[in-house]
Amino acid sequence: MNTEKQATSDILHKFHFLNAPVRGIWVRLANVWRDACRHSDYPQPVVELLGQMMAVTTMVANNLREEPSLMLQAVGSGPVKLAFAECKEHKFIRSIARIDEDHPERVYGKQTFKELVGDGKLALTVILKNGSSYQGMVAMDSDSLLINLESYFETSEQLATRLKVVANEDAVTGCLLQLLPSQTANDELDAAVDQTHWERITQRLNESDDAYLASQKTTQYLRGMYPREEIYLDNPIELSFRCSCSRERSEGALRTLSQAELEEMLTIDNMVTVSCEFCGKTYEFDRMSLRGVIPDGVN
Repeated sequence: MNTEKQATSDILHKFHFLNAPVRGIWVRLANVWRDACRHSDYPQPVVELLGQMMAVTTMVANNLREEPSLMLQAVGSGPVKLAFAECKEHKFIRSIARIDEDHPERVYGKQTFKELVGDGKLALTVILKNGSSYQGMVAMDSDSLLINLESYFETSEQLATRLKVVANEDAVTGCLLQLLPSQTANDELDAAVDQTHWERITQRLNESDDAYLASQKTTQYLRGMYPREEIYLDNPIELSFRCSCSRERSEGALRTLSQAELEEMLTIDNMVTVSCEFCGKTYEFDRMSLRGVIPDGVN
């Protein structure tokens, strides 16, 4: 195993086992997690849910060869009406949640994914650079977000997958393992050997202590988990929080409003303010600047 120095607290490593058809990804988000949540007063269970979703989204995105925009979105009837995480170009991450404002007390203590979201839909969406996209609907049969996603990859993508994500007060850390398709699919003996490797490797992950994953750097974690395995560790990928909002996008949102609606907003403080829910940045439009937004202008 090579021992690349980790230069940042927000980092991702790809790795693969040299003697087993298993690939993996290890991720840690600290500043990214804080930056994504600092602009909203989320209850702690929601902060942890978004951290888990960001970690998973980033790992899954980095399993794709291209540099897509990958989004994980849950919409439901629970106290969390929307939970959304996105990873762009393998390294730029953002997230958002919307809570039942009429009953904020419904979010409390340690709640499962299903308790937070309730009945609803969970979707993985990929948008490629050429503009093409596809979406996979994830069944919400389990209380656990991770188990739901493991089942999705196994049934829809035919990729046996294990996920582990833990959070402490400083960071959220995740590990993803996937069994690669056999190169000799017709050889039942080879397939059985591959399955034996997979069960041995995933058993260690399943049985490992959450605190150990949260406290170790990548090399230390893999060396401690798999002391007898040969593992190749790719160079680290540095991650960051980045929002794609802009004044131009805000103008686009205002173009969907009628002149009457804009006039009503202007009568309040002679200014229309558009705030980004992802990063908290605000864009202000006075009466003069709105003449360039609405073709007929604002009186």
